[in-house]
Amino acid sequence: MRFAARQGWIIVTGDADYLAAAALGESHAGIVFLTEHAHSVGRIVSHLTLIHDQLTAVDMTNRVEFL
Repeated sequence: MRFAARQGWIIVTGDADYLAAAALGESHAGIVFLTEHAHSVGRIVSHLTLIHDQLTAVDMTNRVEFL
């Protein structure tokens, strides 16, 4: 997570360990968390595109979005 933050990369994951780290205050460039609901790849890409179009890198810093 630290490496991704240094690179300015947003993490897209379904791994709850990243949510736990964020809740403990670990800094990150943003997390998009894929919930256990079934998502098609196309739907995930569509949501990621929307996030990209609506939020800046500053907006996403230390923010978690749930899909």
